Amino acid sequence: AVIPTRGKWNESFTYTAEAASSVSARVALEVYNPCSREWVERASGTIAPGDSQVNLTAKPFRYRCSEAEGDDASYRFAALFEG
Repeated sequence: AVIPTRGKWNESFTYTAEAASSVSARVALEVYNPCSREWVERASGTIAPGDSQVNLTAKPFRYRCSEAEGDDASYRFAALFEG
């Protein structure tokens, strides 16, 4: 989920996901930038073992991207485990 559901390119958004892990892990929030055509990490955090909720706040873009105007942003969470 994303709050707010709409906004300007330079506003902050909070991204939330449910997580269940048997070990501690680093979680990265990645947002697709249609101008550079690549996934870019915008925030990160850590989850503890067990069930939890990940809340990361970020500004999706660092500069105005005309290709993104009027479109829904694409985002994903990546979990990075040690070992």
